[in-house]
Amino acid sequence: TRDLKRMALKAVIALAFATMLGGPAMGAITFSDGTFNDSEWALYVDATGGGSSKAYQVSPDGNPGTYRKTMNTSVSDEIIAFSYLINANWTPSAHGAIASLDCSFDHVDRLVGEWGQGAGLALRQNGKNYYGPSNIDYPASWRHVSWTGLTSADFRTMASASDHPNLSVAGSNVIFGFFNSNADLGITRTTGSGYDNFQVTLNIGSVPEPSGLAVLTCTVGTMAGIMWRRRRNG
Repeated sequence: TRDLKRMALKAVIALAFATMLGGPAMGAITFSDGTFNDSEWALYVDATGGGSSKAYQVSPDGNPGTYRKTMNTSVSDEIIAFSYLINANWTPSAHGAIASLDCSFDHVDRLVGEWGQGAGLALRQNGKNYYGPSNIDYPASWRHVSWTGLTSADFRTMASASDHPNLSVAGSNVIFGFFNSNADLGITRTTGSGYDNFQVTLNIGSVPEPSGLAVLTCTVGTMAGIMWRRRRNG
């Protein structure tokens, strides 16, 4: 009888753990924009010197309709401008880890002068800007570019190649967008590019269910109390 009770307790504990840890995978969450209203985007700039950037909605001539134009002025320095879609944000610690990221947008280059801009997916977390792999083809007409299966290791800050965002269940809020960059060529120059039909997909892993911890604590405590009382009463 005592062995049967122990087996029953183990079964209940296993069920409670399954409830706590077995949250379903959420699948994919997609954010996108093809209009680029200025009020819905935020701009941040990282530069090694006195470089600057500006970005704004332009109409028409997008692919089609309106698009976001970015202009970088490099003053003998490296500059990376980050455009973030304000509502494209996710908190891994609250909603689930990001297993991987897919991104695409349309890109046209050389809108100002002969120089182009590198571009790719960007994200911002804890006040830091992170950028991923770059498209450096500098297309003179609209071109669709995309990346799939990006993970935390694919992103870095300007300051450090080993500084990566935390996309695990311990990670804080992340906002997504794109970056455009210019290297230091030792001269002052201004570049201009256009971006349209931005889309980023978050592939979300399993999400722990917080209620499971309460279930586990309550169940184990109850079973332990029952067994203690029965043993005390003989």
